Amino acid sequence: MVNVVDKKDSLLIAVGRRISRLRKERGITLSELAKIAGISKSTLSAIESGDANPTISTLWAIADALNVPFGELLPEEFKEVDESGITVRLIERSSIPKIEVYKMILNPRSVRRANPHQKGVIEKVLVVNGSMLTGLLSSPKLLKAGEEMEFRADVPHIYLAMDEGATAIITIKYPSLDDFYSQYVRPFPENDVEWDDLKSLLSRLSEESLLGIPVFRIELHGGYTKDDLRKLKDILYSLKVKNLKPYLVEDNHRVLIYLFNIFPGVFRSFDLVSLNDLFREAVKILKLSNKQKLFEGEIRYLQNLTSSTSFLLSVLASEALLIHGHPTIPKIILELYEKDVKIFYKPKTSFEERINVGLYSAFKPLHPGYARQALFIAYIVRKHFGDEKIQALDVGCGHHLKMLYELLPNLSVLCAENNPKAIEYDKKVPLIISVGSFHHMNTLFFLEKSYDLLENGGILIISDEFISPYHDRLERARNIISHHTKYMLETLVEIPENANLTNEEKKLVNLLWRNIPLISYLAEIGEVRTAISYAFQLFRDLNRISIPSKISHPFISYYIFQYLELSAMIRAIDYEVERKTYPERFKSLAEETGFSLLHHTRIYATHGANEMDAGTHIFALKKEV
Repeated sequence: MVNVVDKKDSLLIAVGRRISRLRKERGITLSELAKIAGISKSTLSAIESGDANPTISTLWAIADALNVPFGELLPEEFKEVDESGITVRLIERSSIPKIEVYKMILNPRSVRRANPHQKGVIEKVLVVNGSMLTGLLSSPKLLKAGEEMEFRADVPHIYLAMDEGATAIITIKYPSLDDFYSQYVRPFPENDVEWDDLKSLLSRLSEESLLGIPVFRIELHGGYTKDDLRKLKDILYSLKVKNLKPYLVEDNHRVLIYLFNIFPGVFRSFDLVSLNDLFREAVKILKLSNKQKLFEGEIRYLQNLTSSTSFLLSVLASEALLIHGHPTIPKIILELYEKDVKIFYKPKTSFEERINVGLYSAFKPLHPGYARQALFIAYIVRKHFGDEKIQALDVGCGHHLKMLYELLPNLSVLCAENNPKAIEYDKKVPLIISVGSFHHMNTLFFLEKSYDLLENGGILIISDEFISPYHDRLERARNIISHHTKYMLETLVEIPENANLTNEEKKLVNLLWRNIPLISYLAEIGEVRTAISYAFQLFRDLNRISIPSKISHPFISYYIFQYLELSAMIRAIDYEVERKTYPERFKSLAEETGFSLLHHTRIYATHGANEMDAGTHIFALKKEV
């Protein structure tokens, strides 16, 4: 008896170790995996420790969350899993293609209602003894001994034994990405007629993207040459749709084309009351960002500004050039990057512990929309305080302060780090500014604390990232990925072929170029768990890369920024660290706290057409007494 218990315990420990290993390989914390799988953290912890006997449903939920076949969680000697009168035994499995065969024994009237598995999973059920009701939960079929059926298992399905019980052989086939993820699949063009057909398809899709379809994916397979690739790139860049961003990825004897509709929004001019010359020039740059096409003189004007000593103008000009397909790194950003940096991941709980703060500080100004924040904040301050000297509390502290000082020379700022202890301040202030900081704390706590710190009639200005509205955890994760990957896609620029990159830099570029479009695409088509799995795998791979202090090409800066944005995305999925919410919800919380809304603008759009959808937003809130 003791030996049996010991053997069972050892098998449970083996299952727990497999789950723990798969989780850690993907860079996922215990809390993150528990949330994705829809189970409690304590349950998952007990399973990983071998102290709990997981049910079939629990193991399936973990397998789906990790995006692995069910059998990958089970060691060879783990023959059976039991749950509520149902026993499942793994008989055989293959890796290519991914197929698993199980024997399922159901006691009389026992039932299992299965949640949807990964998209594209197919199950085939052959009843050996007895009879059972099985198939889609919405339309199951009664099978007797010797009968079989096949059905999609990426929707709710059921197994219900009749009075005599049942024994069945279950064959599960898992899809590869190639099975269903490309919307258009065709051979690589070999003659002028086929090239013309491809041009027509791309032209039609680019027009459809203007109508609101967020992304297309086209797969070209077969032989091709470098000249063919250059010709394809020329076609893509000739589409002349400003907000259509094409990405071309070579992948195992095929070429994948992604067409993303990226529309950062239209800038509407400020009132010109009391605006200084620097402010007017910044507004001029934003207007150039709106144009359908830049003239050569305008491009040169913006490129010259990227070498400006003005932090604000150089970063704004860089963003305008990036939007128009002329990426240029501001000289001032390259000068910030001075130290040897190891890209790393530490599974800690605070923002500062999880993010490489020095790296983050150096490259944060490359974030699309970054300089716009300072411009809008300065406008709001001037509108409500005029040119008077003003004492403000800034929560977060960053390069936006340098820009604000350029625009508001009479501004005096006391800095506080973005954590609850740092904003313990005993003096009332007329103005509080928070740029990219409040979502690292409990939102309601931050609003209440700010309300207490403000003078009567004082103003709280929030500039931060918000996601589109959501109704459950999975939709929230999808919106987080769609939001963050749009910032990354905007900065995903081609490195010139003659750039002499180091091996580590090549790895960095290759990993991000291949995976960011895929992750964003998967989120857009609703494959959220798969997108999460790829994001965690990418994060783990990137954490092995070291970048030298002297990068080989300025555009590597964009890729370092993308790593940092990926880090923020991973942390945002973990609600314990980043509390990103949607704008309408934030507005409601602010009003419940006692604030009234003075101003709101979505200054950089990432996802959704509504002003209250995802992107970088500015809120100005007034303390009402």
